[in-house]
Amino acid sequence: MSLFMDPEESSSLPDISHEVKASVLSPIEKVGMSAIEMPLRIQVGLKEMTVPAQISAFVDLKDVEAKGIHMSRLYLSLQDSLEKNVLSLEVLKNLLNDFISSQKGLSQSSFFRTSFELPLKRKALLSEKMGWRQYPVFVEAQMVGGEVTYILGLQVAYSSTCPCSAALARQLIVKKFKEKFQGKGSVSASEVETWLQEEGLAATPHAQRSYADIKIQVKKEMNFIKWIDVVEQALHTPVQAAVKRIDEQEFARLNANHLMFCEDAARFIKEALDQHDEVVDYFIKVEHQESLHPHNAVSVLVKGVPNGFHV
Repeated sequence: MSLFMDPEESSSLPDISHEVKASVLSPIEKVGMSAIEMPLRIQVGLKEMTVPAQISAFVDLKDVEAKGIHMSRLYLSLQDSLEKNVLSLEVLKNLLNDFISSQKGLSQSSFFRTSFELPLKRKALLSEKMGWRQYPVFVEAQMVGGEVTYILGLQVAYSSTCPCSAALARQLIVKKFKEKFQGKGSVSASEVETWLQEEGLAATPHAQRSYADIKIQVKKEMNFIKWIDVVEQALHTPVQAAVKRIDEQEFARLNANHLMFCEDAARFIKEALDQHDEVVDYFIKVEHQESLHPHNAVSVLVKGVPNGFHV
């Protein structure tokens, strides 16, 4: 007996979603699948890469009598499109159309989401060392009434040093300096240099790894590298991969020159995004995972577009 069924035989199998009416007559706003495992072809600079991804695919069910949608058709549309094409906004628009048409009149709107880690090789701050970073990103696309909206999401890890904590550390250094040299009259530069080298100065205790989670509604382009660069340049202190001591020292200098509360970090990113006309809307959440406390400091900011992202 063959393990494969003849197409003519499969047509005789029951199709409950098509043949049976719903017992409760109600439209459903979103129905489909989440956590679909599938590789994605993506463009990273001049290179094409394939990365593992998690995907969600949904349509609405406006036919109140239909018992269910044809979920396998969503999966097959995904597989066919993503195997043939590098991910782009145009590919997503076509895919959303395919989702709707595959349901043969049951649906009028569609939704797609994928999340994956974007591998980027980044240069150290001063040396020529290069190291890999993996940035969590996602893409959402939704078609309603023939109109498509696109949202890019990304997470950037950075270092934040508390301005208040830095001020307290500086005050302690001044206090130690006065205790050492007060009443001596003049002090030579070499004496100060020796003291700075030998004295156990106060570190900044309140500095920590921090995270910026950004959602950006865009119109035409899916360019994660561009927006990662915009956010990292606004913050000045992105975490580093491969470094030499000269890079570590530069990282210390950047942190000292760019002290920030979580409120500052959110505003820095807002200021940077506001320079780009192609950004329709944005949502910014920054989280400083504090070294001083067992809790985190969080700030959330939106562009303020009517009917847009909200807190």
